[in-house]
Amino acid sequence: MGYIKDFKSPLFYSYSPSEEHVVIIKETDDPIKGSYGLTMAHKIFVRITDKFFTDDEYRTFSKGTYKVRWIEEDIATVTYLSGNRNKLIQHIYDYRDFNGTSYFNVLGSISGKWVEKDNENNKLDLTSGNIKLDMNGATYFYYFGDADEQGIHGTVLYGAEGVPSVSIILNDDNTISVGLVSLNSEKFNTYVRED
Repeated sequence: MGYIKDFKSPLFYSYSPSEEHVVIIKETDDPIKGSYGLTMAHKIFVRITDKFFTDDEYRTFSKGTYKVRWIEEDIATVTYLSGNRNKLIQHIYDYRDFNGTSYFNVLGSISGKWVEKDNENNKLDLTSGNIKLDMNGATYFYYFGDADEQGIHGTVLYGAEGVPSVSIILNDDNTISVGLVSLNSEKFNTYVRED
């Protein structure tokens, strides 16, 4: 992650592995404006595409309480601590070609049962009106109202009271990637549709 120092409004940036895409975050000290996610436009300009809000003027990026992960060459997540209450929030940056699509319901498109490719005990079930995730020997339940749809390829399911938040990313090969919303965990696991 790069850093351009400016005491009032520093810029943080992270390039994709091939350096074709970049996540740029401009942090402000204004609690109303929050911090901005910027996207390159026409090679030399940037435009605001996202906002990062924090509690009590907490400067998460300057404090280093954030993590940028490149899930694929064209998909990145930015996870950050929203304030002193230890709430993690995640934004998904999607640089894929949208093929003219402006909106897509990720959860609606993946209804059914899914199983992790490398561990058949980890399952995701979106068939009963709720979302059930079996992961590492524990079972978690989510409601569709807990979902934060982000772009046309990803969604974040926010858990409550002991239930971890997770991200779901649509892959180009009709699989999905599921990962914990965490500042520590790096791993996203691939899930395939159960027959």
